[in-house]
Amino acid sequence: GVVDKLTGRIRTLRNGQPIPWSEWATTASAAVGKGSRDAFAPVQEAAAAHDQHPGLRQDLSDAIGLVFELARRTMAAYQAYKQTHGMMDFTDQEMYALELLDRPGVRDRLSREIDLVLVDEFQDTSPIQLAIFLRLASVAKRSVWVGDQKQAIFGFRGTDPALIDAAIERLCEGNEPETLPKSWRSRPALVELTSALFVPPFSTTGIPPGRVRLEPAVEEPAEPMGEIVEHWSLESKNKGDDCQAVSEAISRLLTDGVPVRDRATDHVRDLRAGDVAILCRTRNTCKLVTRALEQRGIRVCIPRPGLLATPEGRLVMAGLRLWADSGDTLAEAELAYLEEYPGNGDAWLTRVVEAAGDRAFADCGIVSAVREAREAFPGASPVEAVDSVMEAARAVEICHRWGSTPARLANLEKLRAHAVNYRNLRLEEGSAATVVGLLQHLSGLAADEADDQGEASGPDAVTVSTWHSAKGLEWPVTILFELEKGEKGNAALGLHVMAEGDVLDLADPLAGRWMRYWPNPYGKASSGVPFIERLEAGREAQVVCERDRCERMRLLYVGWTRARDRLVLASRKGALAKGALELLKTPESEGVTQPEADDVTWAGVPVRLKRREAMPAEMEAGQPGPEPMLPEGTPTEYPPAVVYPSKAAAVEAAAGEPIVIGDPVRIGPVDAWDRLGNAVHGFFAADRMSYSPELRAAIAVRLLEGWEVARAIPPADLVGMADRLWNWIRTTWPGSRILRELPLTAATGGGGTMSGTVDLVVDAGDSHVLIDHKTFPGSRTQATMEVMKYAGQLAAYRGMLEATMGKRVASCYIHCPVSGILIPVSFTDSRP
Repeated sequence: GVVDKLTGRIRTLRNGQPIPWSEWATTASAAVGKGSRDAFAPVQEAAAAHDQHPGLRQDLSDAIGLVFELARRTMAAYQAYKQTHGMMDFTDQEMYALELLDRPGVRDRLSREIDLVLVDEFQDTSPIQLAIFLRLASVAKRSVWVGDQKQAIFGFRGTDPALIDAAIERLCEGNEPETLPKSWRSRPALVELTSALFVPPFSTTGIPPGRVRLEPAVEEPAEPMGEIVEHWSLESKNKGDDCQAVSEAISRLLTDGVPVRDRATDHVRDLRAGDVAILCRTRNTCKLVTRALEQRGIRVCIPRPGLLATPEGRLVMAGLRLWADSGDTLAEAELAYLEEYPGNGDAWLTRVVEAAGDRAFADCGIVSAVREAREAFPGASPVEAVDSVMEAARAVEICHRWGSTPARLANLEKLRAHAVNYRNLRLEEGSAATVVGLLQHLSGLAADEADDQGEASGPDAVTVSTWHSAKGLEWPVTILFELEKGEKGNAALGLHVMAEGDVLDLADPLAGRWMRYWPNPYGKASSGVPFIERLEAGREAQVVCERDRCERMRLLYVGWTRARDRLVLASRKGALAKGALELLKTPESEGVTQPEADDVTWAGVPVRLKRREAMPAEMEAGQPGPEPMLPEGTPTEYPPAVVYPSKAAAVEAAAGEPIVIGDPVRIGPVDAWDRLGNAVHGFFAADRMSYSPELRAAIAVRLLEGWEVARAIPPADLVGMADRLWNWIRTTWPGSRILRELPLTAATGGGGTMSGTVDLVVDAGDSHVLIDHKTFPGSRTQATMEVMKYAGQLAAYRGMLEATMGKRVASCYIHCPVSGILIPVSFTDSRP
């Protein structure tokens, strides 16, 4: 994006003379440094033709060199920052994974541990992910890859459908891959029409008919359901009118009593708003359609930013600012305006002018309530502060009073979710989460248009989505909007991945691939420019245009197949067979033609259409009135969503005779016993008998010093604790495998999840042995009595391990390394 911005504004005319290169370079460098597109404003559109300015070609070369040098320096600084702070991004994870899979030791170990590799949504694979999957498949005993070539639509995210197609052909080695033959979604007539329309064009891209044609798996209901396709002819000439016209047609659709199959019962019933989805090409169009629908009083479900700009978002943000700074008079004024003076700015301003001093709203009820909540809970976390502000400001009650209650309450929930995400981010970084930090986080989201609002989904909300975001979803009625959109102009310009040769090397799928960048030095000028005309006539442009055509056809297929009962094709008057639907036309099939009557034949299939004409009808947005409050009642107590084994309930258990594996270890001065416990646990997790004595000693020193307990125990004693445990395990279960720090997750009976990490598991073949470390400092008798407090935790680990791993736990032990003993623990519900 930066390269396009800079090279598109290389030269301009000022009083008939080009801007000096040095001035342009200074401006460009400053723009890149600021990282803001607005900073490019001083550099105007490029000269219309380079022939008028002989020096432009060299200037272009110099500019590209500058931009790429800035990009190189930026990437180097970014990589250094990540390494300094111990961070990785998603690309790093993929790159390092690929590097690991090229190490013989890693491949040898994985070949012993991996039986099956499963890859889902294979068509969305990027080239580096393909390389990772191929490496994993080469070491696994078996691999199964599931995907659909016809739904590879994420080329803008780095996927390469051509590479995927080549991989399929090479992996299958001439054999046809297994194809699921039936559609379990759509009505039989719609499945038949879809197959007939898409088989011919997909065949031209190398996808054989057997991978496209489907048979219906559902039967047509006994009750009549009417047409499978509607055509909406929009009487409009611009995008704004398009959106108004389609919203008018949706309004009429919802009142027509269209029959659909209920998702839950599969019975036929009348259409509701929640059964309808309209698919747009861009998010900006989604916003325009949403506005048009809401003007007609139709609720909409759509992910969209702007949470902090809503009244309820402003209310909570003002409360949080006052929480962070009790002297924030602007926050007081905004709280008062939203709660006491909504829609009455004159009265609010009069109070500001007439009040003595600068605390005009200090005594307002909502301001006092927030301040009192802050004083009562001074140590509140950011999430607790959000909850307290909402309660003190009576945000739920105010949302009912303002109307559109479901959408506003969804926004309150979304704001709290943003607060929870902020807290989790700080925890992952090991830094503190504060109210001030939350305010900065939320403001940053708003600046990046990432402050998503809540989605007021439900049976009375129409879904508005992009074509790409609809992948994997379905609705009884799906409306395909912006069908007129055709191919891109100047397709060869910009960044493209190129490949040398047509044969894919499965051992190195990234070989022979490189990136080509052709900048556009002429800004928006596209006609009458010899450079662009020569480019569009060249082979490179033809290759890129064919790629774009194939991707647009796959996107059309994805949108078309979202419909369960009825598909709506919305286009401007007389333009149905143009744009996207023109892709269905081949020498063997006319595809979709402009209908002149209700009965048409498309691709040899007779189709009866429901035709509607719609004109834009601008409507004023009404002010929703107050809505009734939900009935108040006693809050319902629910079991916790997440349960940790350390909080598990006590169980009936008995301690067996301690097993002595060594002498007690003398412990020196310890400032905090839990830190010593962490160091000992860490060593048992990191240590291996196969390591050299020098490496084991170094690990022990690093852990003891890192936890600041080096005075408590010599490194040699820590290594000795591990030696006697490993020797006891090796003697008791010869040939067993040791699993350290094993993470487990299992469902609880109350609908929640139990999650924890087991210190050590011995895989003895047909059963498991569970060992939990407890660094208790007392005598062996005291240790035996003390550790039984953890029997509930041990029982929880046992249940999770059996539920997750599928093997019974034959025995459980609590290991006391300081005392040199293992204590067997048995439970009253012990099983044979």
